[in-house]
Formats: sequence, structure tokens, C-alpha cells
Amino acid sequence: MTRGHCWFRAVILAGLLLVSAPALAAEAGREATPSGMLLYKTLTYQALSTLGAYAYGDLFAGGAAVGGLLAVASTGTEPLLYYVHEWAWSKAAPHLTDRPGELVPVKTTTYAVLDAARSFAIGLAVTGSATLAGGFLAFHVVTDAASYVVNDLGWLYFMPQDRAGASGARTVASN
Repeated sequence: MTRGHCWFRAVILAGLLLVSAPALAAEAGREATPSGMLLYKTLTYQALSTLGAYAYGDLFAGGAAVGGLLAVASTGTEPLLYYVHEWAWSKAAPHLTDRPGELVPVKTTTYAVLDAARSFAIGLAVTGSATLAGGFLAFHVVTDAASYVVNDLGWLYFMPQDRAGASGARTVASN
């Protein structure tokens, strides 16, 4: 199989995940609200993020095998880091302020720093090169931001229309 065929299949798979997950969740009787769709939204984001990790390895760090290792390592560590980070903040936040919204910038910054360290460490472990690890870190920051935006907009657009009224998402996407 050629590299072009692999990319085509990966893009098709990510697109199918993005399009089908909201409908599958709605059929399963789950609410189409941000809290009810969190698992599905997390899975589609992780699929896009993993595709970015694979792309860096495949295009810049030595080929499909390196891309696969970066993708597997990212998929195995990124959700764990996110969960532990959120858990730690859930324990600390009540002692810091009575308005959790005030902590969003600090939480975002601490997660970004920890995720950057995780990305660099994975890049270094997989490639053995600090230069390639730094490249992976920079590529990861850009592709994760793009994945986040695409995922969020995709969910706004593809959220089932009959259930979107509760969250207001469909009205935003249709304007």
C-alpha cells in the first residue's frame, strides 16, 4: 500500500468518525448537550490529534513506522494526562476560589505546559533526537489547535438538529 493510500484512508476514517459519532450518540438515547456528548467529542478529537502525530512521524521523522509509534504513544498518554490534570484541579479548585471560571486561564496554561513536556518526551523517546522531538512539539501544538477547532466546528455543524436546541449549537452553526 502506498503512502497516499494510507493518508486517504486515515482522512476518510477521521471524517467518518466526526460525522457519525453525534448521530450514533443520539440513537443511543444520549443527550446532545456538551456534557452528554463529551465522550464522543473526546474520541473524535483524539482521532484527529492521533492523525497529526502520525503525520509528523511519517512526513518529517522517518516514515510510517515512526509515525505509528508517535501516534500510539500519544494516544496512550494524552487522555491519561488530561484526566489526571482535570482530577487534580477538581481537588484543588474548591480550596482556591469559589468561582471556578476564574481558574480557566491557569488550568489551560498548566495543561499546555504539561502537554508540551509530554509531547517533547514522546518525540525524544521515539526518535532519539532532541531536534526531531522539538519539531514534534511545535507540530503537535499547531495540529492540536487545528484539531480542536475542526472538532468543535464539526460538532456544532453535525450535532443532531432535533436535539441541538438544548445547547444552542445548531443555531450557531446555521447562522
